[in-house]
Amino acid sequence: MGRIRMGRIERRVLYTWILTGFLLVCVSCGQKPGMGTDKEPGAQEGVDKIPGTDRKEEQASEGSEYLADEEAPLLLKVATTKIPESTGYQGLEMLKDKIERESGGTIEVQLYPSEQLGDQVTILEGIRIGTVEMAFLPVESVGGLFPEIFTLASQLRDEEEAVETCRREEFQGMWEEMRQSAHIRCMGFSVEGVRNVWVSDRIEETADFEGLRLWMPPVSLYTAMFQSLGASMTSMPLAQVYDGLQAGLLDGAELDGESVLRYNLYEKCKYCLETRHGVSVDTFFISEEVFQEMTHEQREVVQKAAEEVSVWLQEQHEKNRDAVYEELKKKGVTFYSPGDALRQELEEGLRKVILESLEEEE
Repeated sequence: MGRIRMGRIERRVLYTWILTGFLLVCVSCGQKPGMGTDKEPGAQEGVDKIPGTDRKEEQASEGSEYLADEEAPLLLKVATTKIPESTGYQGLEMLKDKIERESGGTIEVQLYPSEQLGDQVTILEGIRIGTVEMAFLPVESVGGLFPEIFTLASQLRDEEEAVETCRREEFQGMWEEMRQSAHIRCMGFSVEGVRNVWVSDRIEETADFEGLRLWMPPVSLYTAMFQSLGASMTSMPLAQVYDGLQAGLLDGAELDGESVLRYNLYEKCKYCLETRHGVSVDTFFISEEVFQEMTHEQREVVQKAAEEVSVWLQEQHEKNRDAVYEELKKKGVTFYSPGDALRQELEEGLRKVILESLEEEE
């Protein structure tokens, strides 16, 4: 499916600014956490219908009436890579409760945690083709469908700055482009934390990355950066990373702190190299087709719930961030910053893959 592209000159100017500053991109997700577009939740202007069977007809063909009869509620399958013990999943439980209660029972929400419906790329593709209605995923999952968003978001280095960046109008405009081109709507976001490298043996120089087997999400920009340093990417569900470390199939992982704590990876990864090469921005996505087939009242309920849960998640992340790192220290994890030479190599690696990404787009 095609997507809207920026002109060559405009894109060059934008990326040159990004690479020069290297710390922050001037983009945002809207007026407050959760806003993927400045349109009212019920607005339907300019929305292209996605070819395929109408969902009302699908439910009728299965022997049930659609929402009008109030006998068969609209089903929203919400998929995520988060595990039930995580703060993110607690937010999803709140989302389910709010939507079902405030919709008066006309919407039923089913939660699918722990990659039950696939990894983040598979889940997002499910939204696009209509097998999943809604998802809660890291922003990097959109890289394959809309590289501009992830390429820009990958420049974030600090949680507080990331929150401010994601609230600006520029990012809202990019989400709107993705809504129109990929038919996927952003409904809310929260900044979980910076991403670092967690390993079983200390890394001191670039040569230590040679042959290092790292788990990382299936995101081309991240994998290309570390592969340029000599590391190799090992792909498996996040829930299996602990077993991979224990079996000697992995030497470490590229993650945020809360994930390391929730998945008990600190038992195997005793060193955290604070590369701060990105920030985890978790996002609520919904199929635009599903959203437009809801009643006006249902759209308002779902949008409001996603925004409120996003605000709650952001508050929890900010409140617990220091506590997470203190707990990891108590668990025996040593935190240290890369030396000047290693940091320069990391920055050059990221700079190189961004430039290559730009060249591929032309």
